[in-house]
Formats: sequence, structure tokens, C-alpha cells
Amino acid sequence: MDHQFLFDPYGLARTSDPVTSQQAADQIDTDGTLANMTRHVLELVRANPGSTGRELDELSDTTDGQAHKRLSELERDCQVRRGDSRQCKISGRQAATWWPAGGK
Repeated sequence: MDHQFLFDPYGLARTSDPVTSQQAADQIDTDGTLANMTRHVLELVRANPGSTGRELDELSDTTDGQAHKRLSELERDCQVRRGDSRQCKISGRQAATWWPAGGK
């Protein structure tokens, strides 16, 4: 299979990324790593409603900003919602807050 031309609906790898990046993205999707990371981030948002993506990264045991990278997927799946912006405690910049969908 030629991974260079795959469309990744979750944005894990761009079609212009090297084949190795696309293969890694495909692997974490099929081996359950992505589902585990996404579930972990949802639990973080539920435990820390109103946090920014960077704050969730700090609370997470993931690396390379994986927590904030999963937020848009969770938003698209109606699991979390984007709230008002406020000053992030980590970056000092204005950033969106994240809340569980449905007030849970």
C-alpha cells in the first residue's frame, strides 16, 4: 500500500509527510494507541474542566503535546466542547478552554 497518498481523517499525518510518518500514524491507529491516548485526554478534560490544551499537556503523562492534539478529534466526535478563551497558566497567552460535552 502506498502511504504517501492516504487521506488521514484524524490528521495524524499529512499526505505530504514522509512515508515513515504515515506508517507510524497508521500503526497507532490500528494497534489501539490512538484510542488509548484519546480516552486518556477525555478523562483529563472531565477531571480538569476549563483547562487549556497546554495545561492538559502538563497534567498528562503523554509526550510531544499529545493531549492537546487529541482535543480537536474529541470535539469533532462531540465528546468535548471548546469554551471561552482565557490566559493559559503555562504559556501566558490567550487560549481556548476545554470542557466535557453535555456538562458531564
